[in-house]
Amino acid sequence: EIKRLEKHIEEQKKAEKAAIKAKVKFDPKEFKKALPIATNCEHLKTKAWGDNYGHGLKCVICGKELTELHEEESQQLGYGSGADYNLYLDVKRHRENEQSFRFKTSE
Repeated sequence: EIKRLEKHIEEQKKAEKAAIKAKVKFDPKEFKKALPIATNCEHLKTKAWGDNYGHGLKCVICGKELTELHEEESQQLGYGSGADYNLYLDVKRHRENEQSFRFKTSE
């Protein structure tokens, strides 16, 4: 009797979960609106390459060579190649004097 009752409760939970999943479907176009838009290429899609002369990693989207990315100025300064340079400057200015920091624009 108890096992049958537990099985019935489990089936009800599965049915409720399936009903909730059916209601919550995101259209990919709508979902993209919620994602932040990067100002620069974030190099999310990469492709390894190699030939008789060398090998490395290249961004599929922008074509940038990523093998020596750690030597770039942006990487050494600490804001990365996908970040907005103006945001980096604002954050740097904020860290230098947190009390008197004000954004230049509201964007």
